[in-house]
Amino acid sequence: MTGRPKLCPKCRKLVGADDQTCYHCGADLGMRGRLLAGATRTATSAGEGVAWWRLVLLANVALFVIGLAVTLRSGADVSGAGLFGLLSPSNSVQLQLGLQVQALVFAGEWWRLITCLFLHGGLMHIGFNMYFLAQLGPTAEQLFGNRGFLLIYILGGLTGSLVELALGNPVLGASGSIMALIGALAGLGMRRAGTWDNELTREMFRILLFVTVFGLIVGSVAHGAHLGGFVGGGLTLLLVEGLRSRRAYQALSGLSAATAGLVVASFLMMGFNLQKPTLGEL
Repeated sequence: MTGRPKLCPKCRKLVGADDQTCYHCGADLGMRGRLLAGATRTATSAGEGVAWWRLVLLANVALFVIGLAVTLRSGADVSGAGLFGLLSPSNSVQLQLGLQVQALVFAGEWWRLITCLFLHGGLMHIGFNMYFLAQLGPTAEQLFGNRGFLLIYILGGLTGSLVELALGNPVLGASGSIMALIGALAGLGMRRAGTWDNELTREMFRILLFVTVFGLIVGSVAHGAHLGGFVGGGLTLLLVEGLRSRRAYQALSGLSAATAGLVVASFLMMGFNLQKPTLGEL
């Protein structure tokens, strides 16, 4: 054997400089194996410099502005009712953009389960949710990685949408996804500390209590989406942490790519739906 020992690109354990196969995990250490490992690292690290929570926030704001613009173009009022309804897209425009309605989802418009996570009913509504996204998003992305963040935000929020779908309630807003981040961060604190009595989990439960009490005071809050999002975030955390602990980065990348594809497909379906006239024009 010549040269210094090297690290296996798969299990990261020391092997001989001339070894062609890792005797720890059986990985190919030849040219093909090194090329494959390099491609895997490139795919895994792609997009790591992008703050995905900012992209999600911008998508929420963009759709809110689009909703207001379409409402104004249709001649409808955006003043809404009450403080929480200030600057609110009309109900018909929200339907165009992807408000989740049980009858429409059951009729085949599945994409509403996703698009409703990016819609908001007024300036206060989006301001409240985007404040918490800006508070929790950076921490969640730092701890889970951008792929883990995306999976928790979308799949956790989707769980909340499904709960409201079962209850038969129309729903829109990012609060289910925000609750998914809270549930995942609370669960992560418990996993790492071995107890619920740790700083991160306590902080998440304080936020959970505040959001719940605030929702009870304000009313018209999708509590099913909140509960479903919280539980869905915790369950998605187990999936993400399980893949990361097994170094199954290709599976994590593939799952996050499929989730991103689902969001893109839902937005495309929303775009086709926007071509239809508003209810007011009909």
